[in-house]
Amino acid sequence: MPRKRELTWVPQRKCWSKYRNGKRYYLATGGVCKGKTDQEGYDFAIDEWRAIEAQLRAADYNGVTEVVRPRRIAQGQAFFLSNYAALGSSIGSPEVPHSGDFDIPSHVQHYLTIRRSESDAGEKSVETFAEHRQKLEDFLGFCVHRKAKQLDQIDESLLREYKQTQQQLKRLDKSKGGISPTTAKKRLSILRRFLLWAHENGYLDTLPRNADSLARDISLPPPRPAFYSPEECHKLFALASPRTKCYIALALNCGYTQSDIATLEHSMIDWKNGVIKRGRHKTSDENGDGPLQCHKLWTVTKRSLKAQATKTDSGLVLVNEHGGSLLTRTLKESGVMKRIDNITDAFSRLRKRASLPNDRSFKTFRKSGANEIEKLYPAVPHLSSLYLGHSETGVKRYYVDRPHHLLFEAIEQLENIYKLEDIK
Repeated sequence: MPRKRELTWVPQRKCWSKYRNGKRYYLATGGVCKGKTDQEGYDFAIDEWRAIEAQLRAADYNGVTEVVRPRRIAQGQAFFLSNYAALGSSIGSPEVPHSGDFDIPSHVQHYLTIRRSESDAGEKSVETFAEHRQKLEDFLGFCVHRKAKQLDQIDESLLREYKQTQQQLKRLDKSKGGISPTTAKKRLSILRRFLLWAHENGYLDTLPRNADSLARDISLPPPRPAFYSPEECHKLFALASPRTKCYIALALNCGYTQSDIATLEHSMIDWKNGVIKRGRHKTSDENGDGPLQCHKLWTVTKRSLKAQATKTDSGLVLVNEHGGSLLTRTLKESGVMKRIDNITDAFSRLRKRASLPNDRSFKTFRKSGANEIEKLYPAVPHLSSLYLGHSETGVKRYYVDRPHHLLFEAIEQLENIYKLEDIK
């Protein structure tokens, strides 16, 4: 009598499946199985199901309502190479990490709970937390693949293998699950931070000798600056709606990003003198202390901003049609970041209407302005940083006054270069 199989064969998809808690899981997909009688393919499906079962048990323990499947890339043999499972990485907050079969996920959860609290308190950005979560989920998926469950199984050998996997991924085409060098470096850097945290807090007795150098020799490609030419800016500005014109003018005039525009308040604007003074959201602390940004407004920027501004004397200057912020970043209960960016959405529609390739983003406007300043003032290299609102480094923050008068002069030169006032 033939042995009864635990999994169900799905001929339409040529893979195995398992039904659990109202959901069907498809296993060994993507051509891994050669057919129903392929024992090697069935064994792989069983291994994959065991990993999912482990995640489901961990999720039940920590109150997680959703478990995300690993995405496998088959090449020669199947590996968890890119975007592994979101393994036990909800933001449930166990008081202390517990030991047992899910030791690594529970410690990662504990670490992410701390990072989440920093994000909720405004000490770290939502993007920072989301990136830590995503990169550590990647490592957890790798641990499932390597059947590493306990924290003390994260040794030099496992770290070396994980790093080699990232090197392999860098060489793969993105259509086959490949990743960029930047992604590889971030995965290893964030893993290093997690391991240092676990060691410093006594959860990991011995720190692997290669932990500190995980990302050190991951080289990044040289940057390839991209800009909008004045002619392209003219084309975009001419086709833009009045609201999007305002966004573009602020980006070129003041070097603003979407966040800078979305957080601009009435109290920051001196309408009489046409100057915006503010602490940039990214480089100032919660009290607004930090490098002061000062930008002299072009005539077209001032006029456009006044026309689009809210009819109040306080609060946000520019809001969406519902009266809310133009840019929001929130975390769902699962820890996934939800970003709503009205500025980028409007610009994407404009770029398509202008038949320009999507190889440059809205932030390219500020890069373009900074590039023109660099060409105008080669002897004053820090002027473009002042335009962009970058923080001063070293003791310059305390002893050097920022030359805003020179920046105002450069901004006037930019006005003559872009000539947005002449575009109807």
